[in-house]
Amino acid sequence: MSVSSLAASSSRCTEPALLSPKEGAGGGGGLIQPLVPTGDHPYECEFCGSCFRDESTLKSHKRIHTGEKPYECNGCGKKFSLKHQLETHYRVHTGEKPFECKLCHQRSRDYSAMIKHLRTHNGASPYQCTICTEYCPSLSSMQKHMKGHKPEEIPPDWRIEKTYLYLCYV
Repeated sequence: MSVSSLAASSSRCTEPALLSPKEGAGGGGGLIQPLVPTGDHPYECEFCGSCFRDESTLKSHKRIHTGEKPYECNGCGKKFSLKHQLETHYRVHTGEKPFECKLCHQRSRDYSAMIKHLRTHNGASPYQCTICTEYCPSLSSMQKHMKGHKPEEIPPDWRIEKTYLYLCYV
């Protein structure tokens, strides 16, 4: 059965969602997070039933099940299922470490390693409010936190990136 006909025949991916979508990649672990079924996510995985917004995201997700790794490192031959995993891996060969901790200036090759490092600072969450200095464990919780501040408290040049406890040079 083709992906298109599978998506078209499935009612599961076209019904309204009863739950909110899982928090997305935010740059994190590299796996494409399945979303709960909605009319906006008509492409269903034939292996696990997860639903996706577009066919290319479904194709990437299915590599989890099939083990397909189409992206190969020219330096060492290691293979990856997602292009960004190869790009991050390539930094092993170049020595590039584009993520820098604002607290101690340690550098890292990838976002997830930087977030793990930040937690070594007495469990510091990776986001800190520049208005009240409260820490937040995720970008979405920081965005929610910021809505609690009065508009007049927020400087006109404020950007969410200012809350990150790391710098990124990518």
